[in-house]
Amino acid sequence: MSSPAGATVIGRTKLVALIGAGHLYSHFSNLALPPLFLGLRADFEVDFLTLGAAVSAANVASGVSQVPFGVMVDRLGGRVTLLSGLLLIGAAFVLMGFADAFWQIIALSIVVGAGNGVFHPADYSILSARVDERYMGRAVSIHGFTGYAGWFVAPGVMLALDDWLGWRGALVAAGAVGLVIAAFV
Repeated sequence: MSSPAGATVIGRTKLVALIGAGHLYSHFSNLALPPLFLGLRADFEVDFLTLGAAVSAANVASGVSQVPFGVMVDRLGGRVTLLSGLLLIGAAFVLMGFADAFWQIIALSIVVGAGNGVFHPADYSILSARVDERYMGRAVSIHGFTGYAGWFVAPGVMLALDDWLGWRGALVAAGAVGLVIAAFV
């Protein structure tokens, strides 16, 4: 029986780091919008309930899309599915930066949420196929840690980007990061 691809220390480290970067970005995307609420509220003249609807829409889409993306992983593989999620989130954030109506923010939030639905099915599929069983606990715990790290860094990063580039630039920058991660996948 041959050992899984990525079984070398360097290969395994690169794989877990790349999957971890995607997972960090996935969780980052969950909290990227709320730090921008004040700018969005002022520009679109919406209330906080409406702003919260965008975040809720993303979370519903993320939950609903898990099963179809699980099927996609089974049919097309984890890498293709992971790449599609990264591209969806990255492109949706970039497009949000150019929105001229709040309904566009909500629609693109749904796209972000749907893209977010790929990560757990794709990541676990890739890790289980490519990481030797002896290192699986470590790989899965790093995967979990990077997700929580995404939640931790998102508010501060988005506030800093908002201060530097405005909310539109912050969203474009957040989207660009996803597209860069996609390029490495």
